[in-house]
Amino acid sequence: MRCYTSSGIRYRILSRRRTELLTPHATRLQSCLLVCCYVTPIREDLVSSAKLYVGNLSYERSEASLRRLFERHGDVASVTLMFDRASGRSRGFGFVEMGTPEQAQTAKGALDGAQLDGRSLKVDEAREQQPGKA
Repeated sequence: MRCYTSSGIRYRILSRRRTELLTPHATRLQSCLLVCCYVTPIREDLVSSAKLYVGNLSYERSEASLRRLFERHGDVASVTLMFDRASGRSRGFGFVEMGTPEQAQTAKGALDGAQLDGRSLKVDEAREQQPGKA
């Protein structure tokens, strides 16, 4: 999910055709069709994310055990492990969405480089997937 601004109005893009208008006093003012594609991105350091990339995981690690690990550092909204389509085996990385950006930063600070199953975890803010990469 990305936030954008145009003429002082903030938008949160939900999909290619839908967006939400955001105001300082309400998280969601109204949902509307996205008709203008000429919006300017807000500086990324001002829009912090609560979604974390977790890499170098053991192939046997489950979503439930990853959730328990991150729950020590705040509320966990979602956990997603990535699996190989052909073999069904874990790809060794996943994403954890924390309740707030502050909790995400706390978890990142505590778990980045920590040893788990004999591996050094890599925890970082999740970045938007680049076009053309699957």
